[in-house]
Amino acid sequence: MARTKSDNLIIGAAVGSGISALAAEEGGADFLLAINAARFRNMGSPSIACMLPTHDANDLSIEFAVNEILPRAKLPVLIGLTCWHGDEEPAQLAERVKQLGFAGVVNFPSAMHFSQDMRQILDGVGMGTRKEAAVLKAAQDLGLQALCYCGSRSQARFAAEVGCIRNFELHDGSVIREQLLSLSDQDHACTYAILESHMGVENYTATFRLSPVTEDDTSFAEWWADFECAADEEKDLKEMIGTNVFAAGMRALGDWR
Repeated sequence: MARTKSDNLIIGAAVGSGISALAAEEGGADFLLAINAARFRNMGSPSIACMLPTHDANDLSIEFAVNEILPRAKLPVLIGLTCWHGDEEPAQLAERVKQLGFAGVVNFPSAMHFSQDMRQILDGVGMGTRKEAAVLKAAQDLGLQALCYCGSRSQARFAAEVGCIRNFELHDGSVIREQLLSLSDQDHACTYAILESHMGVENYTATFRLSPVTEDDTSFAEWWADFECAADEEKDLKEMIGTNVFAAGMRALGDWR
């Protein structure tokens, strides 16, 4: 997904027809979301109709997206999938989406619309947010984009634990793509992998961890990485990562505090 040049925001447009997809492209969207709520809006119904048991949400979204949007759109198209019917396993859903030509998946309509009690019931029967997370992860495993729909900070943290991927641009214009592998409130630690970068490293995984210092009520911060690289570049890469990534990042945290 490309960033808009004006403000570094990534703009996604929810579309329910081919003509609205073309209008979103003309308006400068970076990617399209083919979701059933947009289809209902095109039909004159409110967005909340996407939650009603009137249609199979997946079949409805896939049908109009395949017939109207994919043949016309030049932008990446993410398809909205729900897990409420529970017929397909996450890997099967993700594979079907990839074969149809979609760029990725968004969990919509989502169990996150419901109350916590209802979400727990849906999770208990395999049709809740945990299965949505599994579908998003399965899509990422196939190289597709995964966008998590959420409506609160706690739901956003849940999305982060799915294996979310972030893209960010450095001062020199180069882009790095990272994936969060683990996030632990108990251990005050997170681990991530670099998927794409200009640094010339492979199998790069790094961990950031905070430990309490009880003597003076402060924290001890650790940040380390394991990676593979060409032997003749190892020394320079260690120095660059240690100085420009870890040390610079620690200074930035100190300035922010």
